[in-house]
Amino acid sequence: MIRKLRKRHLWMQPMLAVVTLGGLVLAMQARADIPADDGRSVSTAVVEPLPLDGYTQFENLPLYGKRDGDRGLRLRTTGSLHKPDVLVYLSPEASVKANGKRSLHRNVQLLGALRGAPEQEFTLPQQASFEAITITLYSLAHQEVLAEVQLPEGR
Repeated sequence: MIRKLRKRHLWMQPMLAVVTLGGLVLAMQARADIPADDGRSVSTAVVEPLPLDGYTQFENLPLYGKRDGDRGLRLRTTGSLHKPDVLVYLSPEASVKANGKRSLHRNVQLLGALRGAPEQEFTLPQQASFEAITITLYSLAHQEVLAEVQLPEGR
């Protein structure tokens, strides 16, 4: 009985290796091509440039923000940020510097995540309606403040 099983395994193992390699080659040929990175990893390309009058630029980033009425915030991108997991925070004051690196203030409020759309809107809390606000962009993956901008009072 053992001799029969050994003979069967002697032929099955090389056959299985050939079938597995053949399947691997077929799978590699059947897969879709991976598109090249064209620099639009975080934001989408804007076909027509959006008007930026009344917007304030976030430091050296291709991102602009402005108050939209008394309870809204509108952000527009003109290019890619090249930073992962960007969160938008409302802060009562500028970020804190410690050891030469900026960090978030203790009293920040999360407004939402910055997605790949060329334009996004965020709702501001009630207490931020009529006062000057500081908007902070924070990369969760890199644990760093990317940029911040102070927007003027609403209405």
